[in-house]
Amino acid sequence: MQMSWLLLLSLQLGAPEQAVTEDTLREWSQNYRDSLVGTQFTFTTQEGLEPDGFIARQGTYASIPYKDGSLHRLDITKTFSADGLTTTTTQTLLQRPDGCYEIFQNNNGWVLEKHHSQLKEIYKEYGFRSDFMFIMMPVVRIASPFDESLSRERSGFSWGSRISLTKSKNEFQTSEFPWTNPKQVSVVSNYWLEDGCIKKLVIAKPDGTEAKIQEINYQLFNNRKYPRDSTIRVPGDDQRLSLVAEFSDVTACTKAPSYFSLTQFGMPEAEGIDLGRPTPVWVWLLAAAGGLMLLALLFRTLQQRALRKEST
Repeated sequence: MQMSWLLLLSLQLGAPEQAVTEDTLREWSQNYRDSLVGTQFTFTTQEGLEPDGFIARQGTYASIPYKDGSLHRLDITKTFSADGLTTTTTQTLLQRPDGCYEIFQNNNGWVLEKHHSQLKEIYKEYGFRSDFMFIMMPVVRIASPFDESLSRERSGFSWGSRISLTKSKNEFQTSEFPWTNPKQVSVVSNYWLEDGCIKKLVIAKPDGTEAKIQEINYQLFNNRKYPRDSTIRVPGDDQRLSLVAEFSDVTACTKAPSYFSLTQFGMPEAEGIDLGRPTPVWVWLLAAAGGLMLLALLFRTLQQRALRKEST
């Protein structure tokens, strides 16, 4: 009996770790995607431009569960600076069960730029770059090529990815290639993960020359990992930083469904969708005025009582 127990223990200790597969990467992406529901936080990024410029972002993210799905909203302000010129744009991304909405603010108010009806979940099957990638930072490099159809040429995504080496369940390598020539390796990516989230990523050229190094530090909320800060640097003598991202504390989101509605931006809601309407400003003003009147009445009552006591 003791012998069989020792044999079983030795087999367990000597057993190789489970290999990372495409299904594993899809599962990690979905796990992080699910963990975002019901949270809110803010973030800032600064991305360097050559020769003397930058792209700075200020973002506010919120999400709540809704019926059988979830609602996500990202408000982001971008400042572009290059060649002595600076421009600022304001955009909101709404991810809902009826698709992804790109809404921009201009001099005339809010304008619906695009509606991607086929996109049902945040940053899933996105065949284009989106600022939601900053929300998905802990898994974005594995979510992009491996989520469902993005691993297939028919998605229209310009590049594909395949797992080329697995060292352990938390350390593996992928090779990226253009769909026009799948046999040509253009980038090799080495990953170090922790609890299904990228801790370090080294992107290199096929000859081994390191091109970019990303590192992500994490915070815990409800025993789940969310980014605290991240850096991307370009190897070299000066180890130049090409991107810095910082995130606020993650907290529970208690926004009403109307916060994720099109009516919030003065637009008619999509057919069959009713998320409620935002409270008009005049209602808040009326409530505030009522509160001030009650305070004034209370103060007057107390003042009259004090005068009566003095007279007696």
